[in-house]
Amino acid sequence: MSLSDWSDRRRRRSDIPHVAMRLQLRSVADRLGLDAIVLADDIGTPLACVGDPEISDLLVEAAMWPSQDDAAVDWFTRAWFEALDPTFEDSDVVSMTIPAPQRDTFWKVIAVGMSPETPGGVEQAVRGIERIVREAA
Repeated sequence: MSLSDWSDRRRRRSDIPHVAMRLQLRSVADRLGLDAIVLADDIGTPLACVGDPEISDLLVEAAMWPSQDDAAVDWFTRAWFEALDPTFEDSDVVSMTIPAPQRDTFWKVIAVGMSPETPGGVEQAVRGIERIVREAA
């Protein structure tokens, strides 16, 4: 990251948690060239979305469905992705779960992109969101 990129990122901050979360996701999506990345709760409510609206909607819905075999998304969502892009592979989707603050539920960050850096980017997004939640508390 160049000095000007770092400086620009520092200027694009917000003290409003949901705006800060969206900016965090935007930073990761831009850096990795992701098709979409979302933060959603366990009942499918979008908390922050960045990228293609159709793919974002699928990811938000996927947050509420359990997946099997360590897959990032459920079989139904996977079928939609395969219909949208026949070259789709399970490795194109990365999902991480975060405990929801002050609740017995969870949030999920789910990203779609073909970058081999996507898992690390999602981890970075999760750490940023956890920091934003801590600072807002």
